[in-house]
Amino acid sequence: MDPIIASALKAREHIAAFDKLYKESYGAFDLQLLLVHMIDTVDASLLDILASEFDMLGYNGWILAETEQEKRNLLKDAISLHRMKGTPGGIREVIKRLGFTDIQIIEGWDNFSEDPAPENGWSYFKVVYVLPDNKAITAQMSADLIGLIGAYKNARSILAEFSFDLPKVEASVLVEVVTVEIE
Repeated sequence: MDPIIASALKAREHIAAFDKLYKESYGAFDLQLLLVHMIDTVDASLLDILASEFDMLGYNGWILAETEQEKRNLLKDAISLHRMKGTPGGIREVIKRLGFTDIQIIEGWDNFSEDPAPENGWSYFKVVYVLPDNKAITAQMSADLIGLIGAYKNARSILAEFSFDLPKVEASVLVEVVTVEIE
């Protein structure tokens, strides 16, 4: 291991002694283990600790991150996601980072409901998620998405509705699926 002191200071006995002590104590230590903020290379066992450090546990995103790569991506974007918290863009971004790409946020009661608007109708919003062909949604995932939206929306806004739109499929495809399921 190279000396940690400048060459001009090597001649001083007490500094040289410190350098020797450092080499003996930490010379064999792998410094790569200390680079925990290099998210792409950090050991997977430390991801939960980093999620806690970056305040990404629970409904801040961690609960819906299924793969190790999704967790790493969430950690890399943690600071920018926290900056966007409280905005519709923040909701869109965190959901997109977790693999739910097609989401629509409709703000204002009058823009999504025909019922008479409540007193603060401007503060209500609706989230519509278009289900892709390759991603299934469970009831637990729906509840977690609602919790995530609650964590990223601003305090004055009220989630009035959360719904799913199914992708449009041809009738012949539906008939084939039904036929396969009946057999």
